[in-house]
Amino acid sequence: MNRKCIFFAIFSACILLLAGCFGSGTATWDFEGSKGYRVVDGNGYYFNKAGTKAFLNDFAWDLSDGFVLDLPEEADGAEIFGIGGFFGTGVPVRAEPRVDSELVDTETWYEKALEEYGDSLEIQSPTIRVVVGKNITGVVRLYSVFVLLKEESEDGHRIALSPSYYFECSEDNIKYYAKDGHLYYKTGEHKDEDVKPGPYWDEEGE
Repeated sequence: MNRKCIFFAIFSACILLLAGCFGSGTATWDFEGSKGYRVVDGNGYYFNKAGTKAFLNDFAWDLSDGFVLDLPEEADGAEIFGIGGFFGTGVPVRAEPRVDSELVDTETWYEKALEEYGDSLEIQSPTIRVVVGKNITGVVRLYSVFVLLKEESEDGHRIALSPSYYFECSEDNIKYYAKDGHLYYKTGEHKDEDVKPGPYWDEEGE
């Protein structure tokens, strides 16, 4: 066998190996329809096909300031390893609050509210406390939301809520730690760049 044939055989083997790696990673997850997505105790998770791993996609927020997002270690027998995650071979997914309340105007989004109410629109930023448990060794990616309340305030303003995040972290977590509400890798690198503390409609810095 000449050198060209040997090179071609090695090159082909490498391509097949890489394809197998990517294919295996993609096939592990099922994100089509509701097959891989389930709501457990108010939180929405994506599960791998084996049912052994899950990451948080959304969580029920009651509009309160100081709401605590403290995930269990497991959901339906699967280990919860991430807050947000990835689709396929690397498309990022951010977890975000889900609001089911009759107090909210679900028809009016940020741009429309700003156009209609202008200076009378008051955007408040209640805090959601996020507890990063010991099992959260995947990504931590969060969006905020824009929520317009139906009722006006006493001074005639329309109130909208866009929560910010304050992090706490288990001392047993091998990847992250929290300080003064910010999340860091234990290597010392700042982690908050993966968190959108402001509304998801503001894509600056993405």
